[in-house]
Amino acid sequence: MTVKPMGRRALNRVARHSQLMAAATEIFEESGLAGLTMQAVAERVDCAVGTIYTYFDSKSALLAELQVEAIKVLTSAIERSETVWDREIAAAELDEGLAALVRLVAASRMFVDAKRLHPREYELLQNHISGPEQVINDVDTLKVLPQVLMLLGHPHRMIDAAVAVGALSTGSRMGDDDSSQTLRRTLRWAGGLNGAMLVSNAPPDSVWLTADMLDGRRLAFDLADDRLLAWGAPPRTLLLAKEFVDDLESRDQLLRSGADLDPEDVLETEPVD
Repeated sequence: MTVKPMGRRALNRVARHSQLMAAATEIFEESGLAGLTMQAVAERVDCAVGTIYTYFDSKSALLAELQVEAIKVLTSAIERSETVWDREIAAAELDEGLAALVRLVAASRMFVDAKRLHPREYELLQNHISGPEQVINDVDTLKVLPQVLMLLGHPHRMIDAAVAVGALSTGSRMGDDDSSQTLRRTLRWAGGLNGAMLVSNAPPDSVWLTADMLDGRRLAFDLADDRLLAWGAPPRTLLLAKEFVDDLESRDQLLRSGADLDPEDVLETEPVD
């Protein structure tokens, strides 16, 4: 099937859309959500405000597109990182139980370090998850939701796989059936890590709540350990998994950006005859 090339008018529209998205992203970085207005975008690209509305019918629609693109970057980051983890796991010939916990520990680190790796995308996702007010309407939220589910699909699959190989226990004794226990655990995993990171926003106290105690990254890692242990992870195996992930991090084999593909992330494949 031959794909008909786009005409000049369509190409110009695509280019303008990209320009508007880039301008909106810059404004969000500089001034946050409050500074992101249709007027500000129009001024940034030197066009009439009415032109913006031919691409986005509201600020809600614009923000929804920004969040979709942000979540795509974060999803790409975990996919590329997983490729590296799988290569390292295969090279070390880890048994399936240990490998399953390695992936979960690594995914927790990935989730927590997303703020450093992709700060703009992280803030856009935070705005969707825990913004103080609903700035995206219900219709536009439905555009973002599939991308959120795709992102959460990675830890969901990892938790399911860990249960399948016995690295985590089944949740049936807690009243969950097989179809809901993994989803519940995935939401608790993501919500817990996100909440732990937010603790670092609290002001420290010289006596009780010191800056060290409010280290959100450390709290998140500890919480991830607590979750896995509560879900039946063998303590010794979890310790080995953490040591393996620490080694990956020390060799810069833990995190990969979702923005640019690292040639080292591409696995070699056999040539096809």
